[in-house]
Formats: sequence, structure tokens, C-alpha cells
Amino acid sequence: MSASDWLTPMDDALCARLRTCTICGIRPGPHGWLDIWSGAGVAVAVLLCARCRADELKHHMLAALLERRYGAVRQETSSTAP
Repeated sequence: MSASDWLTPMDDALCARLRTCTICGIRPGPHGWLDIWSGAGVAVAVLLCARCRADELKHHMLAALLERRYGAVRQETSSTAP
């Protein structure tokens, strides 16, 4: 996947379009965790609150959903959202 495929999810993150946790829907405040999952021709940005990020079962559920829906897999690069 090329770097240009990451433009939309990075733009979503930097422009603060991701305001709630992808899993539970609460606002994570300044300590949200941005993660990008990518697959064949798609890159998906997710924002996780501290509670959902710490829950391994929720991570597996999110992984299954994104893989089934988009063929997306988690990349190794993650960072704290602004």
C-alpha cells in the first residue's frame, strides 16, 4: 500500500474528524489512541479510548470486523491522537 492511500485516514485524524471511540462511542478526550488499519486499496483510521485500547477482547472484535468488512489489517505504527 502506498503512502497516498493513508492520506484520508491521516487527514481525518489531524482535522479531528474522529471524535469518539470507534468501539464504544465515548469521547476519549486528549488521550485517544489513533490507529490505522490497511488492506487492498483501503486504509481505515480508528480512534480508541483508554478503556477500549486496554481491552484485548475488544481489539480482537475490532480486528475481525475491519478484516471482514475491508480486508484491513492493523499496521505496526500507532500514536496518541492530538
